[in-house]
Amino acid sequence: MNKIKDNILMSDGMRKNKIIAFDEHGNKLFERENLVVQRGRVFALESIFDNFMSQELAGEHGFKGGTNRKKIALFKIGKGGTAIGTPFTPTVVNANETELTDPVPFRVVDPGDSSTTLSELEKDIYCCPIVDEDGKTLYFGKRFEEDAGSWDIDLTIDDPTDTTTNLISYLINFEISDKDARNSIINEVGIYFAEVDGDGKPIDGTEELFSKINFSSEKLDGYSSKYFVYCVYA
Repeated sequence: MNKIKDNILMSDGMRKNKIIAFDEHGNKLFERENLVVQRGRVFALESIFDNFMSQELAGEHGFKGGTNRKKIALFKIGKGGTAIGTPFTPTVVNANETELTDPVPFRVVDPGDSSTTLSELEKDIYCCPIVDEDGKTLYFGKRFEEDAGSWDIDLTIDDPTDTTTNLISYLINFEISDKDARNSIINEVGIYFAEVDGDGKPIDGTEELFSKINFSSEKLDGYSSKYFVYCVYA
């Protein structure tokens, strides 16, 4: 996907983080500003200063914490981004949110239905499993691919104060495939960081919300994929 330049400025000239969604033909579905929640802001400071909050200190603020290595690693989808009866009017994200309002699983594995079994490749992609009362395993997380991130830097040497063209951003590309959450309605996406293992893969149960966006409801019809670009500006 081509690099995406932002044309939205805050009043003080700073760029706002945002998410842009496309259909499989490259048509833009929506573009909305994205809120980095309180825990995400703390994580950013932890990463910059290499000083992670202990579980005790984090727990005082309702966070998971822990001093092991962490990185932005996965995303989740949900259907709690609009109020009941208003599917095309997104609600405002609160800075103190720590999880999606109503998460939707990407995949549901039924031990009695072999067609739902994950392939070896899919087992490396889907994460955050929960087993329901019927014995089905619901996978609520989807890991970013190793090459999902890329730099987008456009500096003007002659006028370094020109915030219109001096773009410094990091882009994360991710996809909701035609097999994900089939026939579901979604209207919220969350970006998560998590502790990672020696291979850099997120460890289930350690994920915490970094940022969240609510948007008008979209139907996942099971026939087409949706593509997203998360733009983080510095």
